[in-house]
Formats: sequence, structure tokens, C-alpha cells
Amino acid sequence: MKGLVAFVLGVVALLLLATRGGGELACPAIGWSNGLVVELAEGWPAAGAVRIECPSPCGPVPMTPSDEEPDAVTVHLAGAAASVPLMGAPESVTVTVLATDVAALGRAELDLDWVRVGGSAECGGPLEATATVPAP
Repeated sequence: MKGLVAFVLGVVALLLLATRGGGELACPAIGWSNGLVVELAEGWPAAGAVRIECPSPCGPVPMTPSDEEPDAVTVHLAGAAASVPLMGAPESVTVTVLATDVAALGRAELDLDWVRVGGSAECGGPLEATATVPAP
């Protein structure tokens, strides 16, 4: 009986190793986006929105970018900040601050410092960055 139990346990162990791929890491399905927060420093005149442009595809989510500029999105400000979910994690963005009548008040290229807020280095996961636009 002991021999049978040892045999069954051995078979189970081999099946587990075979189905796990020999220790390979199994990552969950992708279902996250990165979060960019754009803040206006003190000293800005009344602004209504910010336009964020990525130097390479960064995929604003869930907003649809304009046909003319597929790597840009305009987001209304909530106070002096705007949150933008992105599929990518660009090293920098160009931010144009817009007045309520959509006139450009200023423009700045900002470097981003992304911080992991979920997932893992091996499997990926959501990142966040905050960029402050200096006053003109």
C-alpha cells in the first residue's frame, strides 16, 4: 500500500511540473492602464483644460484621440489638475495649457518619472506619474 501511495504522489508531482512548464512564471491577463496626473503650478491664469501630446504612441484610454494627432488628448481640468489614463508610459509629454475658450496659455515639455503601483516587474502592471507644469 505504501508503494502505491508513493507512486500516485510521484505521478501527481510529475503532472504538476509538466503543466506548470517547469517553473515558468504565469502572468495574469492585461487589464490595466497607466495613470498620468498633470498639475498646474501656482501662478497660472484661469485654465479649462490641458492637451497632452506623446512623442510616440501612448494610447490615451478611454478617450479617443483626434484624427489629426493620434498621440494627443485634451482633458478638462478639475481645479488645477487633470488625470489621464494611458496605455503606454512615455518618457516625456508635451503639455499645452488651454484657457476656457481653448486659447493656448502656455506649453511645456515635461519628463515623467513612472512609479509601479501594482503588478510586478516580471509581469508588468499599472504605473503612475505626476507632472507639474510650471507657471509661465
